[in-house]
Amino acid sequence: MCKNSIKKFYISLVVFLFSVGFIRLHFMNEIPVNSQSEVRYLIPSGKAVGMKLKTKGVMVVGVEQNGHLPAKKAGIKVGDIIQKVNETTLQNTRHFEEILETTKEETLLLTVLRKEKECTLKLTPTLNQSNQYVCGFWLRDSAAGIGTVTFFTEDKSSFVALGHPVNDMDTDLSYSVRLGYLELVDIKGAKQAQKGRPGELIGVLSGEAVGRICENTASGIRGNVKNQTIVTEKKMPIAKKNEVKNGKATILSTVSEEGTKEYEIEILRILDNGDYKDFVIEVTDSELLSKTGGIVQGMSGSPIIQNGRIVGAVTHVFVNDSKKGYGIFIENMLADNE
Repeated sequence: MCKNSIKKFYISLVVFLFSVGFIRLHFMNEIPVNSQSEVRYLIPSGKAVGMKLKTKGVMVVGVEQNGHLPAKKAGIKVGDIIQKVNETTLQNTRHFEEILETTKEETLLLTVLRKEKECTLKLTPTLNQSNQYVCGFWLRDSAAGIGTVTFFTEDKSSFVALGHPVNDMDTDLSYSVRLGYLELVDIKGAKQAQKGRPGELIGVLSGEAVGRICENTASGIRGNVKNQTIVTEKKMPIAKKNEVKNGKATILSTVSEEGTKEYEIEILRILDNGDYKDFVIEVTDSELLSKTGGIVQGMSGSPIIQNGRIVGAVTHVFVNDSKKGYGIFIENMLADNE
């Protein structure tokens, strides 16, 4: 954070156990299509993984409202992405600190991305009573947590996960990814949900990268597979929106040391209202309910199977009823990744 320069700089590694209720380098432009039947096949996953990403530039996650401090004077707002300082491309929060140490009280020319539009702001740091150069805002450049891979492409080269974007926990704005990785994670179990308080998967990240995150989209993260041992062999056709029906279905998810398993759910109603919360589901599997209490953070992205087809993925949980949540159509996930 610029507020207290180096020692008190607020650099937060966001742990987003992606609220169920966690870009483009060589990702395929098209999902493989069966040339004879025109039916698309994907490899459903349900594997829990660790996810780490770095943002493009740094995100402003807080601004001191003291009108005498530089950030407020400069017109900087929460959610701004600072991309450049004096024409120097900004890599991370530490890079900003280093520039600040060098320029001291010189006026800085900031190139800022605000709601997809670029603007230029002038910021003049000031010296506080502790003899530190401060700006009056908080910055963030990274995020990490646990989520679930929805599917791999048929050739095992690419993946899509989560079913919703990775958003900053304070601003709820989506991250633009500069660099990111999937890591193996050892799931130990789950903290069960309580009314008004979602539960969460409990796991330990291995540090071993098995995939590269290339982009953060409205329907999840996508990227390239580095280690194909994480991909299963069983491919499955997808269902179109009009083929998804109310009734019994299953999800693939990893919620314990037993690994990825299939659990029973019910699709209660179809919404398809354009906000990626396409249908409502309810967990009915007694084993899953005993382990998690329903849908918990970290299960986001779990593929949903109905009548032998991939129909979508788990996205959000109902905070006051953890047995229920939303799903996204697989067609919508594919549309964002083509």
